[in-house]
Amino acid sequence: MNFKFREQIEQRGYYSEIIFTTQFDETQPIELVINFKCISKWEIACKAGILFFFDSFAKKNQGRLEINIEDIKWQHVDTSNLIVTYATISALCADLNFDLPNLCFEREKKAILLPLKG
Repeated sequence: MNFKFREQIEQRGYYSEIIFTTQFDETQPIELVINFKCISKWEIACKAGILFFFDSFAKKNQGRLEINIEDIKWQHVDTSNLIVTYATISALCADLNFDLPNLCFEREKKAILLPLKG
């Protein structure tokens, strides 16, 4: 899957593109497997997003989730660790059809909101 987060507010851009695959096997015990195959610059931010997502996902879904991060596209000015983390969470929600209420990018406040509980 290819997930692109791109926003423009006034003269400031926010951008990250996550290229990944997931495999979920509900017949297996709860387990998270992360295969990170791209440049290490964004590895910590991406894994933080994966762990945040999995914390909520595993409460409602029993099984083994394997996530393969193939590439992260970014821009020097428009990409930050927080944008990569948010894009990763959003990408996994979209791919696995999982709703995290209150996860959003608030344009008016130029802020990312992460739910305390999923």
